[in-house]
Amino acid sequence: MSDDNIVPLSGPVVNQKFNQHSVSNLWAGKLTFNVAQGTTIIGTMFADPQTNTGALSVPASTNPNTFSGRRDVGGTDYAGRANQLFGSFGILTAQYSHHVDRFNTTPNGTDVIRVTDSTPGQHLDAGGSPDLSTYTFDTTTTGKLVASITAATGTDPVQAVAIAAVP
Repeated sequence: MSDDNIVPLSGPVVNQKFNQHSVSNLWAGKLTFNVAQGTTIIGTMFADPQTNTGALSVPASTNPNTFSGRRDVGGTDYAGRANQLFGSFGILTAQYSHHVDRFNTTPNGTDVIRVTDSTPGQHLDAGGSPDLSTYTFDTTTTGKLVASITAATGTDPVQAVAIAAVP
């Protein structure tokens, strides 16, 4: 969690402080199970979600509807993997992964009519957000299982063939 201030270096609100609040929940975990001789199952999860509120852009006026809002970014990812060793004959590997990411921006004042006065020498923004728009970007990437053969490197005395998962 952090609180920062955005301070414009020019314009009608030069040197004024505008608050920005961020909350992050970063974590990761991994579990490995040896369920039988030569059989391993692995599960991995990690997350980087973050929520930002307050000034999301450099303010051009003191009206909070022109620069403030909420932005949600990041997501939670997970993967699973299973390995089965077949003695000196070979190894079978299967894995799956799932990735989620987001960049969702919701400005304050979306229900207020926006007014901009662009009179030379006097720029005034009032009402809805000029710099922020409701913007959503979500992506989810899932893995897939694909059979492939790995070539022996010459260091493996039995030249094993494997089925590998390709994300």
